[in-house]
Amino acid sequence: MSTSAKKERPLDQRINSPRDLPALDEFLSDARIDLALDSVSRRTLAEIARGVFSKAREELADLGKDGKSKDDKSKDDKSKVTYGSLVRRTLREAEKGGRGSLTIVINCTGVIAHTNLGRAPLSEKNLAEVQGIIAGYQTLEFDLGSGARGKRGLNVESDLCALTGAESALIVNNCAGALFLLLNTISNRKETILSRGELVQIGGGFRVPDVMRRSGAKLIEVGTTNITSADDYQQAISKKTALLLKVSRSNFSQHGFTGEATIKELAALGASGELPLVYDLGSGLVVNPADVNLAGYPSVIGALRDGADAVCFSGDKLFGSTQAGLIVGKEGIIGKLRKSPLYRALRPDKTTLALLAQTLKSYLDDTWREEIPLWKMALRADSELYQLGREILSSVTDSSVAGDTVMTLVASTARYGAGSVPDAEIPSCAISLKTKSTAKSVAKLFREQATPIIGRIEDETFLLDLRTVSTDDKELLISALKDVLQRIH
Repeated sequence: MSTSAKKERPLDQRINSPRDLPALDEFLSDARIDLALDSVSRRTLAEIARGVFSKAREELADLGKDGKSKDDKSKDDKSKVTYGSLVRRTLREAEKGGRGSLTIVINCTGVIAHTNLGRAPLSEKNLAEVQGIIAGYQTLEFDLGSGARGKRGLNVESDLCALTGAESALIVNNCAGALFLLLNTISNRKETILSRGELVQIGGGFRVPDVMRRSGAKLIEVGTTNITSADDYQQAISKKTALLLKVSRSNFSQHGFTGEATIKELAALGASGELPLVYDLGSGLVVNPADVNLAGYPSVIGALRDGADAVCFSGDKLFGSTQAGLIVGKEGIIGKLRKSPLYRALRPDKTTLALLAQTLKSYLDDTWREEIPLWKMALRADSELYQLGREILSSVTDSSVAGDTVMTLVASTARYGAGSVPDAEIPSCAISLKTKSTAKSVAKLFREQATPIIGRIEDETFLLDLRTVSTDDKELLISALKDVLQRIH
């Protein structure tokens, strides 16, 4: 019998005792319950329904056969459990369960490459082009010319060399893996020299000294936390030294009485002693910093020109693509990495390589400003953001739900995020909400939307920063604002 032909229980049917509860299979076959399958799997839905039934049994345990309390036979003490309440509870719990998995959100934080929200967003155009490649078979490790096995990622790595000017390139699963591979291959059981000012920790508890220890490299700290010179490196070099390492302070900055050895200085020092210089740049800026208002910040191309033997960086930060660890540099070093048994454990899959290939195409074709979402957001004109904000406010304040809430369009400051360029600020604008409710409670209401909206709180005021909002999301924002205002008032 089809679901549409099956007779379903009325939602207002009262459940007076545990015996009145429907059979689980019957309950799960209700078409109204199928809505939950948009959020969770059928197996998870069955577990959720069992939990709802269990709680209902507890509520019904103190009731007599007539559905009234055993202690009080008043008419007002009847069972509040209905078939409809079971359906609503199950759908509500399924929605909560679904939120535990990956869910699309609207980013109104003003942080473009937000680590907690997936870092750099991906181009829909690139995704569409990649879909046909990754869905079926492809030449991942196959040479069409010879008909024999080929090298994984060869074309992508060639494009990476063309973009950066490097002799060779290698791609692994993330930048931490890239650094680990470099250390384990070049400096295992040997000494690596690093400034004390660059013994960084990033989000999630990742610490450079811990990675070095696990890789087998012996850390030799030089200089102080605020000043390290090339002479400090020079004095620490011994017969056991295998590597000079420089790590970008990508998620914090130092000001005041500070100083550090430059790439040029360390490259010259390494060349004189035949010691390779590795630069863990992290952020992955591959365009002219001045072209994106980041003059003074390091770039991959600049580091290679200054003499770094190998530079590793992330694919999902300022490179603007998917998670990956990209290594560019001298053929002698890259060749050793490729032969390492560890490389097989860290190598990327077909999806990663296909997405990187599309991003590289945008850079090589000089269409990155229009095609890479991170740069589209960062370089958007302020006037476009203010126009979007005025359109949203006009649609909301023209309705009858604004009440005593104060909504204004205010100047704001957006950032790149993801531990890339900590001091870089991008002028932006935001919708400011001041209500009788706390900013935290307002933030929670926006997170509870069908498409969750993530804003930020400043000085007890909730802000929806528009730098990271697509114009395609305007109607969703308007709808969410109206819903939140109605729930507040």
